[in-house]
Amino acid sequence: RDEIVGSWSHYFDAEQVDGAFLYRDGTVVELNTLLPEGSGWSIKTGEFISDDGHIVGTGYHEGNYRWYLLTPANGDR
Repeated sequence: RDEIVGSWSHYFDAEQVDGAFLYRDGTVVELNTLLPEGSGWSIKTGEFISDDGHIVGTGYHEGNYRWYLLTPANGDR
């Protein structure tokens, strides 16, 4: 489906800031913006994307480092 997930990292005043993205239809989307408000998640990596659009990566959930499975909402595909 010509979709790519990945991770980015920037340094600001010696502090590292990480995040993950989805590239689709010529647009880059920050994965954290796809989460519902108050989810408790902070996504740090985008590792894999399936043909159905399921994304797997790592992040923090309520302060604990975890793997996640991000499932597209109905109609988002």
